Amino acid sequence: MTNNIELFLTEEKAAATKTMRRASRILADPSNNAIVVEYIIDRGDDIRSKKQAELRTKKIMLGNLGPSNDASSLARKVMRKCEFIPDDMLKEVEGIIAEICSKPSLDTSVRHDNDETQAILDPAVIEEAMDESLELLYGSLEEKMSGVQKVISCCHQQKALEHFVKNHQLMSALTRIFGEDSDLPAELSFTIGKLFYAFSTNSTYHETLSSYRVGALAFGVVELEVKRALHRGKMGIPKEDEMILSEFLFREFSFSKRQEQVIFVCLGILINLASDFVVLEKMMKKSLVSLLRSCLHQKSKQSIYMTLCLLRKSTIFDDTANELSSSGCETISRLARLLQISCDTIQREIIVILFNLSFHPKCNKMISKQDIHSTLVKSLQNKSLAGHSLCLMYHLSSTEDNQEKFLSAGISTPLLELVKEMIREGNMNKGLVGVLLNMTLHPIFCEEMIDLHAIPHIISCIEKSPTQEHCQFLFKVARNLSQWTKCIQCKIEQVLFHQDLKALIGLTKDPSTFVQTEEIGLGKDGDESVSNNGISSLYRERHIWDDHIDYLLQSVVQSNNEDILVEQIGILNNLTPYDLPEGTEWIDFLHEYSYEISNLLRNILQNSYHDDIKMEAIIWIGDVCVDEDCSKWMANNGIVQAMSDLWKECYLDEDSDPEMVLQILSAYEQFLNHDQTRFQIIEDEGKTVLLLPLRMKTFF
Repeated sequence: MTNNIELFLTEEKAAATKTMRRASRILADPSNNAIVVEYIIDRGDDIRSKKQAELRTKKIMLGNLGPSNDASSLARKVMRKCEFIPDDMLKEVEGIIAEICSKPSLDTSVRHDNDETQAILDPAVIEEAMDESLELLYGSLEEKMSGVQKVISCCHQQKALEHFVKNHQLMSALTRIFGEDSDLPAELSFTIGKLFYAFSTNSTYHETLSSYRVGALAFGVVELEVKRALHRGKMGIPKEDEMILSEFLFREFSFSKRQEQVIFVCLGILINLASDFVVLEKMMKKSLVSLLRSCLHQKSKQSIYMTLCLLRKSTIFDDTANELSSSGCETISRLARLLQISCDTIQREIIVILFNLSFHPKCNKMISKQDIHSTLVKSLQNKSLAGHSLCLMYHLSSTEDNQEKFLSAGISTPLLELVKEMIREGNMNKGLVGVLLNMTLHPIFCEEMIDLHAIPHIISCIEKSPTQEHCQFLFKVARNLSQWTKCIQCKIEQVLFHQDLKALIGLTKDPSTFVQTEEIGLGKDGDESVSNNGISSLYRERHIWDDHIDYLLQSVVQSNNEDILVEQIGILNNLTPYDLPEGTEWIDFLHEYSYEISNLLRNILQNSYHDDIKMEAIIWIGDVCVDEDCSKWMANNGIVQAMSDLWKECYLDEDSDPEMVLQILSAYEQFLNHDQTRFQIIEDEGKTVLLLPLRMKTFF
């Protein structure tokens, strides 16, 4: 699953550090006040190969948090503790911490029942609790429950966890009880699940848990509870719990509150164990995605959140996208409905899942058909969601249909606000630039952005851009806007010629902002009379580009990057005399930057610049040489001679690009319209001899 501009995918998987670790996702821990950093240990390009990459997690405990905590300060501490988190994810970390500080944790169903002071336990007390628990685990259900609770009461201390995990007899007893499928009450499963979840939060215990098959047992428990819920739903047993998310559920499943708590902790175990890529692959082979699709029928936000976390991990596999895009699968539709839930953590997980799936063509089409565009646009105002939303919107906005939907949802203003924020903070958001690149291919979006005075802000972003790569893509955005302004001028000329506004339909929402319709006057005999100037242009009054011509020319002559230069000259090609400041012409700027522009054009035409740059330069030369003064300037500064040398080179090369030849001929057409450049061409007899044969060779 690929896309035409890969750099926006690398935004989601940040650049590797010296240890080749790349932070891929940052989440709030559902069971503690903690940040969980998912990172990839990179051993190659293909993250799906267990031999080349490994998915791991690192948990950073934040301690007791509340509204009074400074999220910004805590975020900086997290960045220092986890060096492989890139600097551009600081705002995302800050947003997640702010969310934890301001909201109750999602993990209320998993917290220890004993909320006493976390005193350090004596080893003898731990051993005594372990011995008592072992005796109780072989008794009645009530005694088993009591025994597990005794172990849990000590789990706030890391030393106690080590004792419990290393005790073979205790672990064997717990896994034996956990595996008693049909006879085990949900409450006991939930309590043992909490204990195993506490063990699984420490990656050093994962190997031990795997040796006792804890992951397989947790997987089996979830399967059993899903089957029970399906049976209850088919039997029509009334739900004893309030339908928290009833509008998003189908009737065939009926989960009780206790069942969802059991599934919650079991999925938490699986999420922690799935930090090992090999373990995640084993889960996939056991139909993990099918199981999670059923778990999405749950009611509580906490349970759905855990389901989404594990589903997100599974989306790195092609098999997941293939299954979710199969005929009759309604999971993507369900995710779209769940996206309406007012919960940042759930929305963030769904957006990331949809982003990962959007690389798959069928999934992309299915996502595009969902009613999520307004929700995504609204999420741009939420700092914790904006980055993920932009990446998904970038993928979707590559089609005209999605562009229309985003326009209807009012995307222009939120995007411009993000551009302004990017200027203030000095950070480049590649997802934002990607959306702008795609959306500026739509004429109405271009009009809205220009009406919002977006061009000065984009120029400011370019000036403050930290890298040439960022400049290149911002110049692409500006070039798309300039293409629209050139197109609107061409259409205005058609309107003036035909005295009919139809040419502007589809290019602008309101033609009256670009042309003025004169009222029909009455003749002496009372007859209607219409002058040839019944419609006049208002384009020059818009002053769209005139404040930026100097900057554009300065950036062109100072550019040392060919990828940027081709975009810069492309913008100049799209500008007309009506885009220049009032009272000025191109010749004024050619005189002002005479030395720099003449040197640049000669270098482009005579040296080994890329053909794309030569093409843009030739087009611009031909455009400005419509004016006789500009044509004389070109002749006096050696540009015509340089063009003639390139002309001969193209003639001698049988593999020369026909488009290049066509543009050279177009420029020659302008040269031959004016005396000085025409005489210079005629004096060079070789060029006139070559003119006709080359025309015939290329086009006949």
